[in-house]
Amino acid sequence: MEQIEKSISAVDRVEASESTSASEGSSASESISASESISAVDRVEIGVEAKAPARSARNVLPVREHAPQRATLASASRSMRAAAERGVTLVEVLIVVAIMAVIAGGATMLVFPAFKKAKIDSAVLGAGVVKQAAELYMNMDATDESCPTINDLVSSKRIDGQKTDDPWGKPYKIVCQEGDIRVVSSGQDRQDGSADDVRDNFKPSDSKRVADL
Repeated sequence: MEQIEKSISAVDRVEASESTSASEGSSASESISASESISAVDRVEIGVEAKAPARSARNVLPVREHAPQRATLASASRSMRAAAERGVTLVEVLIVVAIMAVIAGGATMLVFPAFKKAKIDSAVLGAGVVKQAAELYMNMDATDESCPTINDLVSSKRIDGQKTDDPWGKPYKIVCQEGDIRVVSSGQDRQDGSADDVRDNFKPSDSKRVADL
C-alpha cells in the first residue's frame, strides 16, 4: 500500500514538472512572438514616417510656386476696385472735352457751309414769292405806277404777313426799275448794297458765289 502511494506521488510530481516546463516554454514563445510583432510594427511606422515628409513636400511646393501669381491677381483686383471707387479724374474729363471739341469743330467745318448755302437758296425762293405778289398787286390793286411796298402787299392780302422776312429776319426789299420788279434780301450781314445781297433772279452759280464769301 505504501509503495502504491509513493508511485502515485512520483507520477504527480512528474506531471507537475512537465506542466511547469510547458508553461514556461509557452510563455517564452509568446514573448518571442510579441517581440517580433513589435519590431515589425516599429519598422512599418518608421517607413511611413520616412515617406511622409516627401509627400508633404510635394504637396507644399505647388502652393509656393503659385503664391506670386495669386498675389499679382489680388493686387490687380484691388487696383481695379480702387479705380472704380475713385470715379473719373480731372485729366480724364479734360481728355473727353478735348475730343468732343475736335469732333464739334470738324462737324462745324462740314455743316456750316451747307447751312449757309441752304439759307441763301431759301432767300432766293422767298424773294421769288414776294416778286409774284408784287406783280399781282401792280396788275390788280395798284392805283398808280409807284413801286409797291411790303406793307402794300400785306394790306391787300397778296402775301401772308409771316412770309415777308428773309431767313436772317429782315424784310425783303422791293425795287422797281424801268417797269421791272426786283426783290432783294440784304443777306447775312443785313446791310443793303453789300456783296452778299440775295436777289430773286439768282442762278445756282450766284448762290454758290455768295455762300463762299
